Amino acid sequence: MALRDMVLGMLPENLQVKILQRVAERNALKAFHELARKSSAYQDFLRRHGIDPDSVRSIEDFRQFVPPITPSYIRDYRLRDRMRKGESPESIVFSSGSTGGTPKTTGLPRGGVGKTAPMIIPPLKEFFDLKGPTLLVTTAYLGITPAGIFMVKLFTKALEISPDLPVEPIYPGYNLEECLKSLKALEGEYEAWILAGMPGFVDILLNTLTQSKYVLPKAIHVWVGGEAIDEEWRQKVEATYHGRVMNMYSSGEAGVTAMETELTLLMRRLAHTDRDIARAIYPHLQEGSWFGGQGFAADPGIYQVPPSILVEGVEEGNLLITKPPYLIRYAIGDLGIVLDYGEALRRLRGVGQDLPMILSRRGAPPPAPMPILLLYGRGDMGTFCGANVYHEQVRNVLNSPRIQNVYGQRLGEFFCAPSNMKLEPTLVSLKSGTRLGESEEEQFRRGFIEELRVLNLEFNVVVSAPGDLAQHLSLVLVEEKDWPEGVLKKLIRKKT
Repeated sequence: MALRDMVLGMLPENLQVKILQRVAERNALKAFHELARKSSAYQDFLRRHGIDPDSVRSIEDFRQFVPPITPSYIRDYRLRDRMRKGESPESIVFSSGSTGGTPKTTGLPRGGVGKTAPMIIPPLKEFFDLKGPTLLVTTAYLGITPAGIFMVKLFTKALEISPDLPVEPIYPGYNLEECLKSLKALEGEYEAWILAGMPGFVDILLNTLTQSKYVLPKAIHVWVGGEAIDEEWRQKVEATYHGRVMNMYSSGEAGVTAMETELTLLMRRLAHTDRDIARAIYPHLQEGSWFGGQGFAADPGIYQVPPSILVEGVEEGNLLITKPPYLIRYAIGDLGIVLDYGEALRRLRGVGQDLPMILSRRGAPPPAPMPILLLYGRGDMGTFCGANVYHEQVRNVLNSPRIQNVYGQRLGEFFCAPSNMKLEPTLVSLKSGTRLGESEEEQFRRGFIEELRVLNLEFNVVVSAPGDLAQHLSLVLVEEKDWPEGVLKKLIRKKT
């Protein structure tokens, strides 16, 4: 891994990004074929939809079939059939997470822990610089909540993968009394502690430990997730407890999505030194977009997204997350934007800041060319997950004798949007000679949207009626050759 990173670091940035993108695509295809071989439920699903796994040889092939729709997939197949042969769930929780719905009666296996665990090993090895016995204290909600169970399994798996780490975990959970009892019993036993959990609770725990005059270790590190943290608070904690504070972007449903790195920490700190630098880092300060006017007060989180994860920012900053095996998209109601790695560094060089050079002078390894995520805060809605519905997957709609093609962005993005969110219309070209009256056009729009709701049932919780979305559907009667070149991105093959 170190050799690969060193070789990548020697290549031009644009070539590094292309290589990592190809690696991510190869991983997606590998995950698909593995599931097609080992899951009897997925095998049956593919047969029912007339999909031959052997015909899926490229990422383009992969995008052209219908993925499982979460509610129906869970309803139609038993848990043991959905699992890969010879495997059992790492954990089962009975909670809707942050969706706001009622708890499910079907166990949800958190099978992604094994794939996610390697993401947190580099911080444990490098970021915290652990040299002696270290106690890892997980203070996340346990019991039936997905986030807490996921964190426990995540750390357990990571420590199994890297037995050389001098780390021993305990899991007192989101319970101040239990945390204090556990740490009192272990006073003096470890050179360092890592307190992992939500920022607010960890802050309360630190203050209580100090006020109660506990025998503290040489260093207390803090690993928080779920919310952006204040940079002033970070620096205060690091100075007081002689450790480091690291934040990861995660949620109950999507798990760990992005991590702070030495690069993003440098960006945050530089943003506080000069307004021109801050404008180069935070585009909203310069462009006066939806986040404009709040300035430094918000102190957005800055993370890097691993190449295996796709994070997209739609208009108004709502984030969409697609993770391996790329069949489910999580519409996280968080506000943020995703910056291209190369473009972000170019903007900073424009104000005299060469971040890779600065890190090199400090003895830090070369930064990885991964996308940069700016997280401004939590949105007003919860998290919803649904199948990745692409235009080419709308089979029944495209069977209409009136429709020639469908263009635009991926369908389904507006299903998770607040009512005041502006959206790029989905464009439907009608076949030559097709004429629709005003009432027919309205009926056609509603029918089209209703079909999408059927395909993506999970989003019914936020779509009250097809008419709410009809305004985002544009019917185009011109010939395709007359459409402006470069304006539309075609996402389906032409019907034969």
